[in-house]
Amino acid sequence: MTTFRCAALLTCLASALASAGPLDEEPNKGPEPVDAHLTFAKPWFMLKGKKVQWAAVGIDGRNLTTCSSAERVKSETCGQAVTVDPGAHVIHFSVTSEEDNFRGDATTFYDRLTLGVREDVELDMAKALTGDSAEKAALRKTRPGKSPVPCLAMVETAAYAPACTAADLKAAASTLEKAWQVCAQQETWTDEQKNTLRWLLSTASSNWFEANIASCYHGSVLQKVGGAIKSYQASSLFPAGVVKTGSWRWARSGFDAEAAEGKSLKVHAELLGAAASTAVDKVAMIEAFIEAASNKNFTPLRDAVMKAAFTLDPTTLEGHRLWLLAGSHENDSVFSEWLAKQVKADKSVHCGLYEEQELLVKALLYPKLTRAAYEAIVAMAERTPPTQSLNRCTHIGGANIESDVPALERLTWLVKFDCSAKRAPDKRGDSVDTYFRGQSVTNLASIADQAKLKPIFDKCKAK
Repeated sequence: MTTFRCAALLTCLASALASAGPLDEEPNKGPEPVDAHLTFAKPWFMLKGKKVQWAAVGIDGRNLTTCSSAERVKSETCGQAVTVDPGAHVIHFSVTSEEDNFRGDATTFYDRLTLGVREDVELDMAKALTGDSAEKAALRKTRPGKSPVPCLAMVETAAYAPACTAADLKAAASTLEKAWQVCAQQETWTDEQKNTLRWLLSTASSNWFEANIASCYHGSVLQKVGGAIKSYQASSLFPAGVVKTGSWRWARSGFDAEAAEGKSLKVHAELLGAAASTAVDKVAMIEAFIEAASNKNFTPLRDAVMKAAFTLDPTTLEGHRLWLLAGSHENDSVFSEWLAKQVKADKSVHCGLYEEQELLVKALLYPKLTRAAYEAIVAMAERTPPTQSLNRCTHIGGANIESDVPALERLTWLVKFDCSAKRAPDKRGDSVDTYFRGQSVTNLASIADQAKLKPIFDKCKAK
């Protein structure tokens, strides 16, 4: 549960909507209706000694409606019941009194709320905002279904279980496993039951592995995590073509739904459980990153990175976590020193690897270029194939960066190296050319340093 105050009712709504993913306009349709209904109830309460006059409600980053106390003669709810799929949802509402609204002040509440299969849920807004979580403020009633066989009922529960966290996913897989033990005891199946079971297994794969991040985290949280997590497309943070979706979806990828549907029902269920077990650790890592970004405390994530084996392969949990942390610009001197040691020792890392060197050099320059970080980038440059560009590694020569190593020392090494026989003849001097373009680049190199090194640069360019 989280509450906060914001400048105005519409501002609160904008915060709720920020970074929201797509929301299905219609709930899933299956052999039997399973949709849940949610009502925002009792909006007209006393808030800090003042009567609530206006309210706005929403779910999963989507604004549903606004209402005023003038409508209370018609209904004690804010809007009509909304129909959604069972599972996890993020509900939010903003309320304001007449006095607060005049001052442009409103209070917003948001929390994650799980809606069960065929549940009618009435959320007591007053109870939620005055101390209880959404779960405790929810009054639930379950509509009767067709009384399916026990196996189908249990699989249905697993299929629509929340899948926001690693614990959620693990629990859903465990429920499915127990359900299948019951299913195995059923000797005969009608075609309708088989079709229903197949549909439920397909629904489980969709709900577990394609969970909408906006149904799990409020927009104010998602604003803090960065596009690499929530993007539906490949993020520019990672090497092109290697990680093809944002990290939220990457952690849940790997289950081939089409192939599973071509298998027997038993194998389909087993593949679902195995994929969930495989995804749990990756989902937990993404969950930890979102928590770190939300709380602005990356120390636990940093410690986890430093305890793991060093790898720049973003398709592994360890490598993906390293890319996220290094790309977050939240690394500290402890992480920088550790990273410098790893980079210097890893002979496969060099300045010609475009995305990798972009990530590493940025991380090593922050919060400042230490002696160890400088030596790590020097090692990267020396390992770079002669015909490839030094790219961002040339930034170590800049006088405009904070560093323990004097600017003249850094630029002297860079010029001599770029003009040496270790570089291809047609590449010599190209990477440091920007440092000798006159007074317009004195932020990169002082006039005095330019004068000292210009003869070396001119000589190598003349060749």
